[in-house]
Amino acid sequence: MRSCELWVGEVAAALLAEAGDWEALAALIMKHAPFLLAHGRHRALETWLNHLPAEAIAGNPWLQYWKGASVLPFDPPSARACFERALAVDSGHVEANLNLATMLEEEDRNELALRHYQRALASDPLYADAHVS
Repeated sequence: MRSCELWVGEVAAALLAEAGDWEALAALIMKHAPFLLAHGRHRALETWLNHLPAEAIAGNPWLQYWKGASVLPFDPPSARACFERALAVDSGHVEANLNLATMLEEEDRNELALRHYQRALASDPLYADAHVS
């Protein structure tokens, strides 16, 4: 996704929100969230997610995860709550488990962190980041 594609994505997100097409907006977010985060566009992703009504995010562990990842650098407590909500929907969500485990490890809550690392590995034994942590 180049900068012109990103701009088109931002326009598309705004138009889909204006039209109330939550399913299409969620699909757009799911497709572009990894790129946005990889390029430091946390606030852009957060904006896109904020267009969605809460009920559209609530039952979707990936949208909960992306919301948490988008705010992690700026608001860790909110990010943590999002990761926990993702895990309430899907306790085996690898990325949410890994992020939550990292946060717990930073708080010296190592036993609980270990449980989340183990859940991530149980869900996807080949997920490389779970082995590094």
